[in-house]
Amino acid sequence: WDASQPYASVNPTAQYGRYSDLQFVCGDGKTLTGRDANTHAIFFQAPLGYSTNSTNQAQSLDSLLNTAGYYIEYGSDAEWLPNIEALKANQKNRYRLLEVLQPSELVNVFTNAASVDPGYWIRDDNRLSSNRRVLAENMIAMIIHPKLSTGENNSSLAGLGDSYTYNSREGQLSDPKRHQLPPMLGLTMVAIDEDSAARLDRAGTLKSTVESALNGKFETPGTDSSGFPKKMAEDLDNLKAFLDDKRIGYRIFTTDIGIRAAKWSDK
Repeated sequence: WDASQPYASVNPTAQYGRYSDLQFVCGDGKTLTGRDANTHAIFFQAPLGYSTNSTNQAQSLDSLLNTAGYYIEYGSDAEWLPNIEALKANQKNRYRLLEVLQPSELVNVFTNAASVDPGYWIRDDNRLSSNRRVLAENMIAMIIHPKLSTGENNSSLAGLGDSYTYNSREGQLSDPKRHQLPPMLGLTMVAIDEDSAARLDRAGTLKSTVESALNGKFETPGTDSSGFPKKMAEDLDNLKAFLDDKRIGYRIFTTDIGIRAAKWSDK
């Protein structure tokens, strides 16, 4: 380079890109968690200030970073029951919505930022198993659809909205999703009633029935030209028909969640 010339005139910057050490990821629950998780899962970092370190607690560091996540899993409630013989003898199998919250001192998303595995920091060292709790029983499906807000121009979709999978570390520098948060998440939860769950559990068919109900569904939202998730709507209709046929009581909850931290740009 010529020391008499400004650096930029000799080596002009070819391209600027976003970069973050954090990661937002959602998609197939089994892939992300490495467990027998149902439908979708989501994991991200947030300044929630949760710590099990007494020094951090004493200093009231209420903005420390945590890893948070949500997924659905089938299994026994034995690990959450008090160690009382009468209770352990009456353990039950259910589908449960689980919340993962890693304390600040265990956050490990920085360990290997170059990893191509979107879930390595979720599964590492059993952090998922040892930092989870039950939010609700009898939740059989959680469908997470990252998408643009209604005010966005559909011509700038750039792939956002046509998949249930989102990984903020994935793609080339030119990929607009790279190191960005999606502006909005469509969230749909499907719950069955306790009477139906208990009946199926007694018959030993709860897991097989739910797996049959969800088989082949919620693999793609199938958005049409206007961005409407047509295939998701069809999957929900088919799921409702299956549950009705099996006389399983259910409720479906749907909402859109705006992510205020998202500063979406397709540039």
